[in-house]
Amino acid sequence: MNIFSLDSPFVRFFEKVANLFILNFMLIICSLPIITIGPAITAVYAVALKMARNEEGGIVQEFLHSFRVNFKQGIVVGIIVFVVGAFCGLEIYWTYQLAQLGGLFDKFMLLFVLFLSVVYIMTVNYVWPLLAAYNNTTKQLFRTALALTVRHIVASIIMGITTAIPIFMLLYSLQMQTIAICFYLLLGIPAIAYLNGVFLNRIFVQYTPADSEEDEEDDEDEEDEDIQDEEEDINSVI
Repeated sequence: MNIFSLDSPFVRFFEKVANLFILNFMLIICSLPIITIGPAITAVYAVALKMARNEEGGIVQEFLHSFRVNFKQGIVVGIIVFVVGAFCGLEIYWTYQLAQLGGLFDKFMLLFVLFLSVVYIMTVNYVWPLLAAYNNTTKQLFRTALALTVRHIVASIIMGITTAIPIFMLLYSLQMQTIAICFYLLLGIPAIAYLNGVFLNRIFVQYTPADSEEDEEDDEDEEDEDIQDEEEDINSVI
């Protein structure tokens, strides 16, 4: 087989990498106002889930469509996610400082806070793709994400590790920080979303009607209505 053939694994691999690079560029640009980080990450997952199924079309068009559709709720969800994340980070810092003093209770509290933070990271891994793929209220979104985290704990742990590795690299050493920064600037969250998408697609299909893909070729207005009608079954997970 000619490795430079359009259907060769070599070409398809670099096509995926190029698409992830474009997706990351779109994420960075759309996140510049800061408050729009939520809808931007949601749009990344909307495209990444399709990429993991080899169903992606126009990367930029699909990104902008999801960004527009989920703009308002994405901002609200983004604020919640990052406020809770900042709180977890501060709690880890303070309990770590207290644990250094040697108190048994403080060490226990550090372990407890770390456990809650891990659960938080695993839950957030479901929040963005659920927002991208389904129509839920914000409350229902977080409840479903937590339920899926527990129900599919093995996949949740693997996705949590995938998400956490670059974060811990930022905190480890100067050399690791440089590698992590380069990763986030080139591929970053889209690459993580694509890898996690392999598990997410397998999980979501268990709660989605078999005919949920039928209307993908409709225009944008009809697609929005179909998504609202067809994808409510995910709520049955809780």
